[in-house]
Amino acid sequence: MPMKSIVVATAFLSGYCDAEGNLIPPSIHQGTAKIAGSHAENEYILVAVDVGVYNVRKATCQNGCTTCEGYTGYNVTVDGFAVPVKGTQQETATGTYETGTQYNLTAGSTWTSSNTSIYTVSAGLVKGVAVGNATTTGTESLPITMQACNEQDCESSGFFQTVPGTVPAQPTITSISPGSGQSGATVPVQINGSNFGSNAGALSISGISAGQISVNSGGTQINTSFNLAGLTPGSYSVVVNLSLGDNVALPSNSSPFTVNAIQVTTAEVTVIGWLNASVISLPSGENSGLQAALTYKSPGCTALLLLWSSGTASLIDGQADIDYANAELNNGVYCTG
Repeated sequence: MPMKSIVVATAFLSGYCDAEGNLIPPSIHQGTAKIAGSHAENEYILVAVDVGVYNVRKATCQNGCTTCEGYTGYNVTVDGFAVPVKGTQQETATGTYETGTQYNLTAGSTWTSSNTSIYTVSAGLVKGVAVGNATTTGTESLPITMQACNEQDCESSGFFQTVPGTVPAQPTITSISPGSGQSGATVPVQINGSNFGSNAGALSISGISAGQISVNSGGTQINTSFNLAGLTPGSYSVVVNLSLGDNVALPSNSSPFTVNAIQVTTAEVTVIGWLNASVISLPSGENSGLQAALTYKSPGCTALLLLWSSGTASLIDGQADIDYANAELNNGVYCTG
């Protein structure tokens, strides 16, 4: 809001106080006075002042000067924004007063889009229409800092700023290689597609926990790794998210990735025992990964033996199996529940 500094020149001092008891000392010949309301620059006030300078020696008169306070800057943020098709992005106009105080001028500004077929803008709110690039301009007429002399009035000026914006294309996944991995493993993967951008820091992956991400300059290939620890075997939907800033992300289509059950790579027959729901340690040299796969517990059975052969877990059946299991488990207990 405008505030005026009034230059006061005194050619004659009578030595008398004014109505409020104020007295200008005889040694003071000129000075300045700042007139403001109780809310300083935050409110308009109406002031009527008749000023002038009379030079006794030269017998000449001249008008005083007014220092007009006002705005020194105007800017629009976000500068260089992205908004998805049918999405929104709020732009803000900020004016800087000569005192350094900043004011939100978004509502009072005039907003225009250079191409409304790409995005529209109203009161600073940008709405994406179609993929492409355009610019946004915010404009407002504001009082400016100046010296107004010889009965000149304080003036206003049109402030504006233009910022670029884009409506990006949606990221697309065409393939994930490899398309599967074993539960519990960390699997290096390559995600192929388009519109990933060239900034790996703007990308994230959902559906499966991913490690560090890198992307090629063409935005068509992502390299990362999938952490499959603790995942139940099955199909998972992987999505690539492109960050547009301000907690807005543009998601890709989903692509499947299969988590496989733990597999045994040897035909060796291994016997695993459960005693009161506690696993019995495997014999020396056996694949400890089998413990994660053997989760069956018969209702009401306090001790259960399972046979693992060629990647398949099954209940021990027959006296020969029982004898073999007892020998391996040092006379372990068997029941069928």
